[in-house]
Amino acid sequence: MSFFFLPEFALSDPSGALNFNGKAVLHAKGVNFSSGASFAINMQQFELAEELGRGNYGTVKRVLHKPTNVAMAMKV
Repeated sequence: MSFFFLPEFALSDPSGALNFNGKAVLHAKGVNFSSGASFAINMQQFELAEELGRGNYGTVKRVLHKPTNVAMAMKV
C-alpha cells in the first residue's frame, strides 16, 4: 500500500517516516498526531472509492480512512 502527499507538506526522515510540519508523523505502524492521539493503520479501516488513475505498476484509488475521516490516494 502506498500513500501520496504533496512534498511541500511532508518531510521524510532516515527511518522512512513522514513528518507533516510537526502536526503528524506517518510511519510503518500508523500515524502519531501532535495532540497525542495515534492511530494504527490497516486495510480494514479504509473505504475504497473511485479509481483515480492506472499505470504499469498499479492502480491509484481515492480512499477514506474511516477513524479520522481523512481522504487520501492509495496505490493498490
